[in-house]
Amino acid sequence: MSPCNPKGKDWRSGKGRISFGGESRFEERHITIGIAGHVDPGKTSLVRCLTGIDTDRWQEEKRRGLSIESGVAPLEFLSGGRAALIDVPGHTDFLKNTIRGLGCVDAAVLVVAADDGIMPQTRDHLEILGYLGAEAGFVVLSKADLMDDETLELAEIEIAEEVHGTFLQDAPIIRFSALECRGLEEIRAELDQLPMRCRGRDQHAPFRLWIDQVRSFAGFGTVVSGTVVSGGISQNDAVLVLPSEMETRVRSIESHHEKKIRVIAGERAGLNLHKVPVASVRRGMALVEPGSISPSRMINVVIQVSQRTRLALKNRQRVRLHLGTPVENVMVVLMEKDRLGPGEQGLAQVRPMKPVAAAPGDRFVISHLGTWEIIGGGRVLEVEARKFRKSKAQLVIPMLKALMTEDYKGFMDQLLKMDHTDLLTATQLSRATGLPVHQVQAEFEAGAARGRLLHFGESGFYPSDIFAQLKEKTTRVVAEVIRNDPLKKAVVPEEIRNRLAPSLHPLVFEMILIELEREGHLIRMGGGYSVPGLRVDLSKEKQDLITMILQFAKQSGMVPFSADTFWKFHKRQHNKNEIQRLLDYLNREGKLIRLSNRRYMLPETMERIKQRVASVIRQKGVLTIKDCNRVLGYGRTVGVYVFEYLDSIGFTERRGDVRVLVYDDRKEA
Repeated sequence: MSPCNPKGKDWRSGKGRISFGGESRFEERHITIGIAGHVDPGKTSLVRCLTGIDTDRWQEEKRRGLSIESGVAPLEFLSGGRAALIDVPGHTDFLKNTIRGLGCVDAAVLVVAADDGIMPQTRDHLEILGYLGAEAGFVVLSKADLMDDETLELAEIEIAEEVHGTFLQDAPIIRFSALECRGLEEIRAELDQLPMRCRGRDQHAPFRLWIDQVRSFAGFGTVVSGTVVSGGISQNDAVLVLPSEMETRVRSIESHHEKKIRVIAGERAGLNLHKVPVASVRRGMALVEPGSISPSRMINVVIQVSQRTRLALKNRQRVRLHLGTPVENVMVVLMEKDRLGPGEQGLAQVRPMKPVAAAPGDRFVISHLGTWEIIGGGRVLEVEARKFRKSKAQLVIPMLKALMTEDYKGFMDQLLKMDHTDLLTATQLSRATGLPVHQVQAEFEAGAARGRLLHFGESGFYPSDIFAQLKEKTTRVVAEVIRNDPLKKAVVPEEIRNRLAPSLHPLVFEMILIELEREGHLIRMGGGYSVPGLRVDLSKEKQDLITMILQFAKQSGMVPFSADTFWKFHKRQHNKNEIQRLLDYLNREGKLIRLSNRRYMLPETMERIKQRVASVIRQKGVLTIKDCNRVLGYGRTVGVYVFEYLDSIGFTERRGDVRVLVYDDRKEA
């Protein structure tokens, strides 16, 4: 209970309902309002006066007389809709919890104690609110009963100077006393106006919620709480826990201790997760609609460095990233210069140590690793980004600047100039940049009509210029491989793709090969491709070794030999791998026959073997494995592979344990 609300009664009447013919309706519009300010200005007392709820829940908070964690209390407007009041800690030791609490606010009430005036934490909170995108609000000058009117006027002048240039510029400053209830009605009236001054959150976007509380209840299991950042969620809907990517469903929903079937963007929600152990979820994780967001290690952002920071932000500096409820260590890669001084703004790529479930448009704060001093903050422009490299700066930077200014056409123009290995889809690009999916699709289709994009049906689009460059490069790759390895007559597609672009989409790569073959720039040879008219001579050393191999094959007669046999015969003077490659080359050239056990012999030798085999079968009617010595001069261990080769070329056919001739010239004659 509070002096302003002695019986804890709800001062709200009618819950903003409007009656039409006996039917009670109200517009569902929800915002989150941060109650910010330095230590002990009366933030918790203000919330208690407005709602009858004490947001200091923990014994430690009550013992120390200050907030450690952010507290939440519901507030319903007379005009309809509901707000959640987030009472954040004011002490600098708990700045991490302060940023978490303010991470999802749409508007804010900055509380300044009349006896203290503007304090360092006041400036911190005001700056944080600006970085996190608070759109509207006002100032409460608390403890007004302790000061005379002249002192209060001086305090108001100081506050007006401090908030100049921020989202609270020209906002009302309301004098308030929790003891006397002075100013409470004016505060309620201003709160009632805040929903009209905020755009509100997108209820039609995919569902997302940052987890800020995790609890377990007997008979119910794990319950996670947070503010719905976008979209909505209904009972029994599937959700994904990020970054662990564990899929579950919502068993039941509560909002401010009221059971709900559905909650939407802007509402506080407690979600009971189906079969999720409490140890597997924690504050800082996110719940999202499956397929809507992927955790990212590369996030392109715009950063504003604080005017109040003592040191510049340096390229590749490691800092803390406060985005949503998680706090992650990240490296900041500056794109345009080596450092950003106080008050400067610049593009950067943030690289978290762990994947972050960020989305385009998300606001964030960065602080030093060693202290909780605020460095600055900014906005996410693009997620699922590629690693930024200086060599690509002339393409990446204009593209990101177009996103900053919402110049969508300029963004698309820059996008089509960049190298791509995957197909472009409207859904994927919208998810990465926040651009409206229907607008992206329209731009893609217009680009295809103008010939700037190739359309691969439902799979997506690909820039025509990049496709043409890859086609030209493909021919060069094939020629280069064959020149560097004259033993190759053709290059298999897998090797071409690995040298061209390993992650190139299969449909794009397939189309490149089809067009190059149709245009006569490549010819198919066996399972690979070659360049028409390309002739590469072997070196003298390889030619000499080939001569030795063919001479050895002649000397071996009907006994097949391997690379190891030749290598040992010549006392290991030659490279065994090179010998093997030359044997395979001679096989492709038709100068040696290769058996399935990777042994070789001359084609003319195999012809003599065929004559002997035919003679035995004509005499006996069949050939058995016992005929190896009679036909070949050696046993079945090696001879079986010769007979299997004759089967493979259709000269003989195995029937059980015997072989017969498939075609007998003499019988035909």
